Amino acid sequence: MRHIELISELNEASNLLSSAIDRYMQACAAILNYCEIGSSSARALLDCAMVEIPKVSVYDEKVQRAKATIWRTRNQSPNLAPINTLPFEIMSYIFWLSWDCSLSVEHRPNPFYPSVLLRVCSRWRQITLGSHKLWSHIDVHTNWAPNLSLKRAKLFATQSAQLPLDLHIKTGLLSSKHHKRLTDFYRSVAPRVQSFEIHHGDDSDPFHDDHQTWLDTLLSGVTAGTLSRVCIKSYGLQAVPVFLCTQDSAPTGHRNVRVSVTEQHLEDILFPVTRLQLKGIYPTWSSRAYCGLVELSLEALRGSEITLKDSELATILQASPGLRVFHFGLGIEREGSVLPPVELNDLQSLQITSYSHSAQKSVLRMVHPGQAPLELTIRVSDDVRFVFPSQTWDELVDFASRSNITLLHIEQRDLYKEDSFDPLTLFPLMPQLEALVLDGFSIGQQCADLLEGYSDLSHLATLLGYEEPPALHQQLRLLRLIRCKIYWSDFRHASEIHPTAKLVLDRCEVDFHPSQNPDLESALKCITPFVEHHEIRVTRVASRRGY
Repeated sequence: MRHIELISELNEASNLLSSAIDRYMQACAAILNYCEIGSSSARALLDCAMVEIPKVSVYDEKVQRAKATIWRTRNQSPNLAPINTLPFEIMSYIFWLSWDCSLSVEHRPNPFYPSVLLRVCSRWRQITLGSHKLWSHIDVHTNWAPNLSLKRAKLFATQSAQLPLDLHIKTGLLSSKHHKRLTDFYRSVAPRVQSFEIHHGDDSDPFHDDHQTWLDTLLSGVTAGTLSRVCIKSYGLQAVPVFLCTQDSAPTGHRNVRVSVTEQHLEDILFPVTRLQLKGIYPTWSSRAYCGLVELSLEALRGSEITLKDSELATILQASPGLRVFHFGLGIEREGSVLPPVELNDLQSLQITSYSHSAQKSVLRMVHPGQAPLELTIRVSDDVRFVFPSQTWDELVDFASRSNITLLHIEQRDLYKEDSFDPLTLFPLMPQLEALVLDGFSIGQQCADLLEGYSDLSHLATLLGYEEPPALHQQLRLLRLIRCKIYWSDFRHASEIHPTAKLVLDRCEVDFHPSQNPDLESALKCITPFVEHHEIRVTRVASRRGY
């Protein structure tokens, strides 16, 4: 068999090499010993030794190459690395799944790139170079080493062959030389781009000069019908909301950014998009870009607000009946007529991050999800009080009663505001709730002296008016409290929100009664055996006897 011949050949070569090296060392030693004795032929022996010096270097290089080959053989052996028994296609897919170098705002400081795989072993190198999809995601970070970023981007564009590209750009201030080089690169790859993501992170105007040119270059060069995802977000302090317009667009009455294509061509480009994430720049509300979406994110810039009519939002949602993810952070202008509900039977995630009272009510009233598991995120603030008889509260109650909410995330802007919405009163309406995230709330009240007689009885059950805890406490698997103030005497009895799987406390303050042992670890273990906490501050509640 072939492998027997290979083994025999290697063994024989190894034996010959060992003998040759021994003989060579003996010959070198003999010349050295002869020189020590002294001889009239010393010059000839020296010349012979000098000739061997470069030869030894060559021999050493060959031995090192042989050594590297042997180690590569070892490293890719299925006995030591079982993963190498997998076929090329599966290995390539595993590499793809391990890849996480998207440049979002919170991008990782050391992103993983396919070039790392080239240095593992020869087989991984072959797989990586042959897996063109691994190179089809291109990051361009203009804030850091623009020359290196552009060089890497060009390498990826070449290695990806002619596959469609996912282009992620994080912008920054650039010299005119770098700007032109990047513009030329974007123009060269634009016809292959199937998705692009642009994050404006600096404090300059994000849609002025350089950055507007890049957006224009991409949109004018993209092949109509190929674009599936668009993400454009601004975070700079100078950013103001704008509308995306074309050469022949009608005036919108708002500040706009014009691209050098016709309105029909822009509509043809944006219509196939199924995932649209926008912050600070928006196609006009009547655009076909909002049709047939599975993900829609409309966020507002910090410190500024842009609004749309509730009828316009209804039209947008009706145009995407298969919407799965909806993130809304804009304002809404209410009109007089009552709009019919919009059924979104596939909705899986709803985030309402607008602080506008009108916007929250409109979205909660308008959206009618199906019975698929739903993750709901909502913000509350001082000017949006979720206390009776608030209409926003009424809409939230109605929404919860007709939805299958499995994850609820409520964020309160005004930390520890004790007279605002109490999320626990929603629990009887959400029997399928599995995960609860509360950000900025007070859990319990500073009345620990009154609770000393409570043991297994839930104080919250008494406050909320039911004798037995609802079925929720048997379903809730995860409780995450962020920036919350926790009164331990209340929380330890609140079995309704005690998770069965995991409790996470993040930057919370835990107040203990003076009579209690403030041993946080032991106390938390009484709630659930799986606890994770970060930056916790433990305090003692002052006694209120005699007040």
